Amino acid sequence: MKKIILFVILFAMLVSLSAGVLSGKEQASDPDGTEDNENGVMPTEVAEAKDDTVYSTSDGFAYRLEKHFDKSPDTIEAWIKTKKGATGSIISNFYYSSDECQMIRLDVVSGGKIRINWSNSAVSHTFSNTAVNNGEWHHIALVRDGAAKTFTLYIDGELAEVLNAESRDVICEIPMNIGVGNDIWNTKKDPLEGSIKQVTVYNGAISQERVRADMNNSDIKDSPEDAYLLGNWNLGVEWTEREVEDSSPNNNNAKLITFEKYVGVVDTGYYDYAIVGIGDIQAMVNRNVQKLNNMTSWIAENTEKMKFKFAFQVGDLSDFGERPDMYNIAAKALSKLDGILPYSFVQGNHDYDDNFSDARPSNSFNKFFNYSKFSTHENFGGSYDGKTMANTYWLYDVGDGVKYVVINLEYRPRMEVIRWAGRICDMYPQHRAIIVTHGYIGFDGNPLTTGDSQNASSAKTVYDNLIVKHQNIFMAFGGHVGADDIIMKQTLGEHGNTITSVHIDVQFTTYKGGSMSEDPFLIMKFNETAKTVSFLYYSVAHDACFNIQNQYTFSFADPNNPTIGG
Repeated sequence: MKKIILFVILFAMLVSLSAGVLSGKEQASDPDGTEDNENGVMPTEVAEAKDDTVYSTSDGFAYRLEKHFDKSPDTIEAWIKTKKGATGSIISNFYYSSDECQMIRLDVVSGGKIRINWSNSAVSHTFSNTAVNNGEWHHIALVRDGAAKTFTLYIDGELAEVLNAESRDVICEIPMNIGVGNDIWNTKKDPLEGSIKQVTVYNGAISQERVRADMNNSDIKDSPEDAYLLGNWNLGVEWTEREVEDSSPNNNNAKLITFEKYVGVVDTGYYDYAIVGIGDIQAMVNRNVQKLNNMTSWIAENTEKMKFKFAFQVGDLSDFGERPDMYNIAAKALSKLDGILPYSFVQGNHDYDDNFSDARPSNSFNKFFNYSKFSTHENFGGSYDGKTMANTYWLYDVGDGVKYVVINLEYRPRMEVIRWAGRICDMYPQHRAIIVTHGYIGFDGNPLTTGDSQNASSAKTVYDNLIVKHQNIFMAFGGHVGADDIIMKQTLGEHGNTITSVHIDVQFTTYKGGSMSEDPFLIMKFNETAKTVSFLYYSVAHDACFNIQNQYTFSFADPNNPTIGG
């Protein structure tokens, strides 16, 4: 089967509404963050909208490239300015590391020294002959020569140090960030405490002569003889642009993002109805029950106003599978929606009594999320085994002939469950099918590849045997892997229909040094006439959106999906 990739990962996707967040068309009522709202929630921190606004890492801003590099970024050049004691990341592919997607970071560390972390620390080295934190502009050039087995550092065009180290090419399907980094999902962000005015990246090693030429050229467009220009971004002495063009022919622009920042909610205009997607709630269950209760109470209280039609949750209701008290907390919080908004859920790995094994013991899950309660709901379609909520489907008519079937699958579903889900899709060909399972896509937007076993399938197996097979499959959702931002990737199914895969899980997200218990959840506003959906990562606690890149609109028109049309 040939799959044609259409996607843009949302780590790099800041469409027109992201600019709207910064435009001031509609912000929260407290732009200075000085007043609490009437519910007593924390003040909202928003990006101000002025023509002379300067964006900086100290205020939670950075740049993210639109596309990942399809070749190894062997040479990295940057103009930077930092003061004594300053540290932080110059460029990084952010929080992710695996055999398939290797991490790269170029940092300023203690003493103003430059450090390279290449290929998940396969090469990790601090160059000693450097001290760039004196408040002046310095040109940094890190040149990797794979054939010569060297990393060479130039400071202001002069040779600083050569490191002899064997290394592999690195290609990762995650776009690079400029100005901030962190090693893995649950580590503190490392913004550069200073300024970056230009970044240039090559595949291959460049010469010292080329380094010196680049120092005097802000508009680099050509590739040298022995290397390939991956991109050049002239960010300016001060960051004032929301999008910086790539001067190379690759059209990989850098777009302004935020990190650990709440911003005002943009008015997206008219919409017909909205759907709620709730990520892993385990951190709130364990650390901040009140925040969880406030979230579900707000959803219930605003269901009519927001035109919510249904909600789903992507698993890890509990933080520890062996703790019945945690299931009880989760069940009570979600029960605030009872009789107001129909909702469904799936089992995450922490929703098994032993935190998941092939035996799948589920005594606590079955007790607190029992079949007898939910199977009587008018929207309940059925379950795989007819006696538990481990694998269920729900039917919704949102009006004007638009119908959904939401199929909820256990963590790493068994093959017989995957086949059952396919039969449900075939039973309801006029319903838009949404698949929800706990572990689905990773940071790069691709299905997780945890190995298959007799009683557990990888997400890749679910994707290949279910999600691409049925023409009416519209969206698929998962959690499991903590990430600050919504991750989205669009692909084509075997019938040419567009499948939108979405990841939502803020379980490890922190804010201003707080604990892991942030509450953003996904609101999806659908306009059936325009065939658009607007995503919003909304926080009740902050009455705001988490990060500007998590608020955007895209088209879901699809002539190859019979439930949607062009």
